[in-house]
Amino acid sequence: MEIFIWISGDAIMVQLSFFSTTIDTVSLAADSPRQAFYRLYLTSEMGQVRLEKEWGAKQKILGRRVHVFKSLQKAKKEMARTIREKTNPNRKSKRIYKVEN
Repeated sequence: MEIFIWISGDAIMVQLSFFSTTIDTVSLAADSPRQAFYRLYLTSEMGQVRLEKEWGAKQKILGRRVHVFKSLQKAKKEMARTIREKTNPNRKSKRIYKVEN
């Protein structure tokens, strides 16, 4: 897909991809009887950065949430915060995750 952008009277052609590009992926697993997991995907698509979060048990996805960011820096900051929160040994939840990959 090609889009033309006009800046100060000059046309600039920009090529956008229809497919998302994976920037980073992190898998978290909890030592629990239900084999709980939490996955984070950082992707770039059509000029936007998306942080996709999915969670579940026994390889079945039970929930999914997508956050859209304008900058890669903000998305990476949110991803790091989520990992820090889920792996914190002092968190209130009994389920404490460990990074798998």
